[in-house]
Amino acid sequence: MINDKLINTLPADVVTRLSLAGVDIGLIQQAKIQVNTNLSKLITKIFGSAATTFGYTIYADGSSISFYSIYGLGLIAHELIHIDQWKQEGLFYLIKYIGEFLKYGLISIIKRIKRENLPPHWVHDQISYEKQAIAHEENVQKALRRALNG
Repeated sequence: MINDKLINTLPADVVTRLSLAGVDIGLIQQAKIQVNTNLSKLITKIFGSAATTFGYTIYADGSSISFYSIYGLGLIAHELIHIDQWKQEGLFYLIKYIGEFLKYGLISIIKRIKRENLPPHWVHDQISYEKQAIAHEENVQKALRRALNG
């Protein structure tokens, strides 16, 4: 569990692990992370996530994220991709993200009415920006596992 309220930079050993796994150091340096603040707890509760990114800030639930686990490092890498997406596209990113969220949310309602079973995070996983972030997260986790298994 992380007890820090606001982390302006990630610990040096975490940066090293992430960079060895292929994460862009420039993105790491731009990120700010709020952990266990009232705001980060509210945001993660609303979105039902361990972490959510707005702009250059990652809001994380400290009980769900660890800087020293493969899962936690992958999640940070995932959120860093959202920072890059925001940096590249700005407001268009937010508009497109919300549009896709609404589109897939409506599709999921129709599928549920038709009694189709969907995984809990189906809507999230259909969003194009999330697909990119999930792929990066998985690649980072694979690289970390390879590094650990040596």
